[in-house]
This record gives sequence, structure tokens and C-alpha cells, in this order.
Amino acid sequence: MVEDEATVRTFAARALRLCGYSVLVAESGEKALEIAKNPNVKLDLFVTDVVMPGRGGPSWVREALQTRPHIRIIFMSGYAEDKLTADQSSVPNSIFLAKPFSLTQLAYALDCKCRDLPNNRPAPVANAYCFAQILGWRTNGCAADRPI
Repeated sequence: MVEDEATVRTFAARALRLCGYSVLVAESGEKALEIAKNPNVKLDLFVTDVVMPGRGGPSWVREALQTRPHIRIIFMSGYAEDKLTADQSSVPNSIFLAKPFSLTQLAYALDCKCRDLPNNRPAPVANAYCFAQILGWRTNGCAADRPI
């Protein structure tokens, strides 16, 4: 979870942990890149803000993809998706999650990106739906699974 705003970072990381995910947090793209470059750290997914001081999401993610080409990415932003630049839209295996988002939307985006993880590592699909089920949310498919 990479987010420069402490309140958003805390909310999202806590929600992910409550759903059963192991979460590493970073307050900047630079810190996230340090974590991503460590070959001993197992990572399946990057959840990152797009616009941050220093290196924004697409910038640090592109560099991380050089050593982790199959990682999946959820970009978050308070800016409209159609306002993102072409540079940001060319990141493979990525989807966009608009801020502010609900616990349900976050859980749904995670489930969409965690399906069929490499190396046959099972995605915690039941946990990804924990908030959605509590709120009575039901759906099939993944409307959020579109490239940014």
C-alpha cells in the first residue's frame, strides 16, 4: 500500500488486514521501490496512489516492473480517470480505483486483481469479499477490471 496521505494509507491498510491480507505500507514511491527491489519480499499486488510528492505511482511502478513483471497493480487517485495521462495508462496489469472509495469497492478491486495469481498462489477471495458480504453487496464479474 503506497499512499502519501496518512489517513488514506491507514484506512486502506487496516481494511486490507481485516480482510486477511498481509500488507506492507510505504508513504512514498521511493520507499515502495526499496521494498519492491528486495528479492526476499513476496509481493502479489501493488496498491498505489497515482499522484504523490517525488515519484508518483506510475513512475515507481514502471521501475519495479523491471524485476517483478507479473505483479498486478491498483492505481488510486482523487483525479478523474479520464484526466490521467497516456503515460500513466500504459502500465500493464493495472486497474483504476477512484478516491474516495468504500471498503466494498476496495475489496472488489482486490478480488479482481488477485484472481489467478502466478505460481498457483491462491487469492484470499473469500476474505476480499468480507466487507462486501457484511454490507449485502453481490456481483458477478469485475466491472473494475479495465485498464487505466
